Amino acid sequence: MKRAAILAAATLLAACQSVETGPRAAVLVAPDDTVRTELVSAVSEALGTKVRLSSRALTDQPTLTIDAPSQARIENGGDQGLLMGRPDRFSLWLTGDTCAVRHDQTDREWVLENARCKPVNAAR
Repeated sequence: MKRAAILAAATLLAACQSVETGPRAAVLVAPDDTVRTELVSAVSEALGTKVRLSSRALTDQPTLTIDAPSQARIENGGDQGLLMGRPDRFSLWLTGDTCAVRHDQTDREWVLENARCKPVNAAR
């Protein structure tokens, strides 16, 4: 009886520690210039315009928010401020060993071929 209880407890513990196979929110681990170029390319393609991103983008948190500049700001040297519409949001996901950035408004995804990611709940 005692052996059966121990076996049942071990089975339950193993089930609770099963490997997650679905996508998990993630952050970039030590991104180099190649990874940053991949990320800029993905975000630029999603927005249809060239963007510049911080070297720390998606390294501390799994989301990236981009406020779109107004057309007047672009044409007049920047004195018109930002559009008050909804900003674009991107998120980083890890599925297995694959890192992908997703444009949340369209659900389009770009795999970052050279990136290393870790789930946000992983120990540093």
